[in-house]
Amino acid sequence: MARQPWTSVRRAAASREPANPAWRFVHLLGPVSASRVRWPVEIRRKTEHRIWGWLQIGEIIELGPDGSHAVVKRPWLCDHPHTRPGWCAQNVLYIASQELVLGSHVLSLPGSDALKAGYRLSIAEAKPSTWRVPDWLNPRRGGSGMTYHPPHRWGDDGTVRSAARGQEFVAAPQRHDNAVEWLSALLQETLK
Repeated sequence: MARQPWTSVRRAAASREPANPAWRFVHLLGPVSASRVRWPVEIRRKTEHRIWGWLQIGEIIELGPDGSHAVVKRPWLCDHPHTRPGWCAQNVLYIASQELVLGSHVLSLPGSDALKAGYRLSIAEAKPSTWRVPDWLNPRRGGSGMTYHPPHRWGDDGTVRSAARGQEFVAAPQRHDNAVEWLSALLQETLK
């Protein structure tokens, strides 16, 4: 059986989870230099936040403190650390959908993947935590905002000072078509 993409996180409050979400993964990245022992970040060069991939949820598996029960039906999960005992009660596994669906558009892409170079959010002339964001996300421009980002973090100039907490931020855009168009264009551009 083919291995499927997955990710584990502690479950967010249900009210914060939009229906059929597509997660974009954002990380703080920096240039590295080869070393015999490790790949240290070159701290003299600037780091930046980039969207590096996505995962659209196809299935949610409630694992609980001992997730070994998930391996019975899905043997390909045997190496996943969250299918072993010792986790909190909110231990959850998210399995990617077979294909990416944005709104009513079925794209010819898998439910999870990585971008070739990523999409840069950080503004070059600012701190890495200052991002340029599309209008559909910026509440000062009629956008939805996202979790952990109160109004004072958003700029009239299309920027946001990203919050330090968390690895995932959730947005539920009201102008859904604008978000779908932006994401579709991003994927077409960065997957070429």
